[in-house]
Amino acid sequence: MGCILYELALLQKAFFNDYEAFEYYRQSKTDLNVTLDETFSEQCKNTIVKSINSMLRTEPLSRPSATELFEEFCRNCQFTEVHYGQPGAISPPGTLNISLQGSNSIWVDEIRF
Repeated sequence: MGCILYELALLQKAFFNDYEAFEYYRQSKTDLNVTLDETFSEQCKNTIVKSINSMLRTEPLSRPSATELFEEFCRNCQFTEVHYGQPGAISPPGTLNISLQGSNSIWVDEIRF
């Protein structure tokens, strides 16, 4: 999941190939260097970087559960709603408001193609 979030946020793979991923796993003593550009708010940057690094921990039991990740992303969404408006309001430039049936709205900072 960490590699998927990394690729979504940075538009590039976290590891060039399987060997590079294996070497990270084998030798990793520090977090992966994740630098997000200015299109992300500071709150989103902090949440994304923290989430990527926690999901890429080499010890499986030290990685966050799907529930923990969901709760963290919901907190970030609530922060964004407080700062940018209520669900149904016009989203700030460069954002997309996604509403899932039976859950809170999710704000995505920017969609880049």
